[in-house]
Amino acid sequence: MENLMSRAAVVKLAQSNSTLKKKLQEIAKLDSYLSMPSGVPIAVDQWAEGASLKQRNIVTAQYNDLFDEVYQLLQISKVDSEEFGVWLSFNIQEIVRELSRRRWSIFGFFR
Repeated sequence: MENLMSRAAVVKLAQSNSTLKKKLQEIAKLDSYLSMPSGVPIAVDQWAEGASLKQRNIVTAQYNDLFDEVYQLLQISKVDSEEFGVWLSFNIQEIVRELSRRRWSIFGFFR
């Protein structure tokens, strides 16, 4: 996976594709929702124990749809979609932070 896709490559593509950028931000938001207040990610199974069935179904459907859309936007058919999903869920917060940093660097900040 790392050979075919890197965080830097995803950030670069997202900078030129506003739809991809928006989808990545939505995934990061859902990812934050599944994190404890301390910011430490929790396993979806652990979160699901305390969530209602309706909440679980909604979040699962949103996650799946967003991951599928991002996978298609990146056009990385050489990588298994499930493997990509795991990779992206591990890297999503850093990708979105980098997108934010690069946005502000245009205005002279963070150089």
